[in-house]
Amino acid sequence: NKLILPSRINLVMPEILTEDDLNNYGLFANILGYLLRFRDVKFSVSTKINNYVNNIIIMPRDKLRTLLENYSRENNIDFSFDNKIEGNINAIQNPINNKYGFFVLTGDNQEEIESAILTLLEPAIKINRDQKLVVTKIHKPLKAKPFSSPNFIELGKPIKLTNSDRK
Repeated sequence: NKLILPSRINLVMPEILTEDDLNNYGLFANILGYLLRFRDVKFSVSTKINNYVNNIIIMPRDKLRTLLENYSRENNIDFSFDNKIEGNINAIQNPINNKYGFFVLTGDNQEEIESAILTLLEPAIKINRDQKLVVTKIHKPLKAKPFSSPNFIELGKPIKLTNSDRK
């Protein structure tokens, strides 16, 4: 048996959260759970980048630019947004501690950010090999009508439970 060491991930959130921010991180957490299955991951949440763990950053480009400018200033480094962020999905090595990195999902608007997050479910994506990815289009499933599941039992209809093994 191999010993599986737990991973540590810092979720970097904007200082002032919006409903879209919460939805984005919630959707990402669902997808991450699906992709990682039973892997042991310890999460922290912060408004700052942590140089000693991997960081997940999901935010619009304007907020991301401010976050990275502040990070550069606080760490006395030249870490230009324009040289690092080219697509909607970016994997960037941490300039302070190259053992770790930043996984950035961004866009000009909420629709682009959501598409970037949903792209993680695409079987053809090679996250481990591509440093930058531009999402041009993604097919989103149509929203289901309420109570439209094929196994849905209509409200107010009597339900008869029986046990077929009983005589």
